[in-house]
Amino acid sequence: MSRNLAYIVGSVLLVVTLVIPLACEAPAGVEVVAIDIAPSQVTAGQNVTVSAQVRNASNNKGTWSVSLSIDGDRVQTKEVTLSPMSSEIATFTLVIDSFGTHKVAVDGSTALVTVVPLYIYTS
Repeated sequence: MSRNLAYIVGSVLLVVTLVIPLACEAPAGVEVVAIDIAPSQVTAGQNVTVSAQVRNASNNKGTWSVSLSIDGDRVQTKEVTLSPMSSEIATFTLVIDSFGTHKVAVDGSTALVTVVPLYIYTS
């Protein structure tokens, strides 16, 4: 649908055409349906693997970015190419050096990982 609007500004006739779409198609997208952290408890400096199941819930093929965040800070991004109505596992590997329990998120899906100190006992 379109509509013409006419304005007189000073001695100039200004005609504006306003186009109003009747329907807008949402862009194709993906969603992270599950994440897994292995191991869920590590010592500082140890590798952590985060696996995210990414599903294309649309009828369009495409490439999308999924982002890994630790405690709200984005640390890695991966691109995933998916066919319509399919899923794939996106895998991230990282090291967390700060002790404590950390919130790991991949595009909104969250899990926790705990980093413990490595104790060395001497006698």
